[in-house]
Amino acid sequence: MDVLVSAGWVTSDETPGLSSGTALAFGALLGMPVIGGVTGLVAGALGAWLYNLVASRVGGVKINLQR
Repeated sequence: MDVLVSAGWVTSDETPGLSSGTALAFGALLGMPVIGGVTGLVAGALGAWLYNLVASRVGGVKINLQR
């Protein structure tokens, strides 16, 4: 409903223009994918670093593709 009011499609005396709730929603729509991407990048890098650390001490996975 706030989006419709902000776009001017629905008029209301209670919520004129862009309310703080609408600004928060638009911020979340733009910010959450960025936060998710950064979190995934950090988690992937940390997981790869941890795997390489353990594999260097214990031994990694060896795959033989030739018969």
